[in-house]
Amino acid sequence: MLSTKLHKTYNLLIKAVIVIVAYYVIYKQVFVQHTWDEIAQYFAQNYSFYRLLFPFFIIIILMIVNWGIESIKWQYLISKNENINLKTSLQGVFSGITVSSLTPNRIGEYFGRVFILKKTHPVRGILMTIVGSLSQLLVTILMGGFAILYVTFRYTELVYPKNPFLSAVAIGLLILLMIMVSGIYFNLKGVSNILHRLTIKWPKINRFIHVFAYYDRKELVNVFLLSLSRYVVFSLQLYLLMRIFHIPLTIFEGLIVVSLIFLTITIIPSVALAEIGIRGSVAIYVIQQYYYLNNLNPSLGYELDVMASTSVLWLINIILPAIIGSLFIFKLSFFNSRNNGN
Repeated sequence: MLSTKLHKTYNLLIKAVIVIVAYYVIYKQVFVQHTWDEIAQYFAQNYSFYRLLFPFFIIIILMIVNWGIESIKWQYLISKNENINLKTSLQGVFSGITVSSLTPNRIGEYFGRVFILKKTHPVRGILMTIVGSLSQLLVTILMGGFAILYVTFRYTELVYPKNPFLSAVAIGLLILLMIMVSGIYFNLKGVSNILHRLTIKWPKINRFIHVFAYYDRKELVNVFLLSLSRYVVFSLQLYLLMRIFHIPLTIFEGLIVVSLIFLTITIIPSVALAEIGIRGSVAIYVIQQYYYLNNLNPSLGYELDVMASTSVLWLINIILPAIIGSLFIFKLSFFNSRNNGN
């Protein structure tokens, strides 16, 4: 009885701390960052609020589609161990965004999700969630890889002016990386067997390894397609924002630039709510190189156009869902008595 009361107290304290810290970090990033003053002033001078209202509404709708697809994907993955409805999956995904906003490279997202589950052991839930993250990483690497290959072939004389051999080496390494990641993802049963043998002396770890063998190749393809759909949605979001802020890119050029931006952001370690500066800097650099390769002169103030695009995307795709997710944090159960066999 006493233990149950303590667990309830600890549960409540953990949830309260997560919500308070999340709101503090959101406040600090949104209202204290000096970058926002400059962007807000630039907005007021160059754009009408009413003119941007409808485009922003479309971007928000795409945000809902984006995280809706992720919720369907997570529901699909978790169904191997526990049947949850889409509403519960959505709550788990949004809770995960809130928790992930406080951790490096969003690792807290796994914990924010799995503690909404009733029957699944947290470790098993995390490993199933990792399968979804791996599929998303694979999509990002493949799309970014194709973008790099295009740039390398299209601008070889500019990228490698003195030593074309470097181009061949870079292409070879990139293709090797893409094959390796694809091979790991689409052969998770083989990976599970290897990990099982490696962890045989650690039964507490070994009993969870078989999670990776839950999914056959057809199911992994389904998860991959859902991840690809998400990628298309948030790439479209960024491209539309760049067009709204007068960055001159065709659809094909936008696909290349956006793919390079997302690949670079994925590689760089970061805390989700601190990504605004990273995203903006990466996007500015990539577009600078685009202008350079095409012998174009950037328009005056283009850096703020790029920063505005990435800032709005960050607000809509991360900050807004993090606030929504905070409403579901109190549904999480960190000390739920789950069946160890699940």
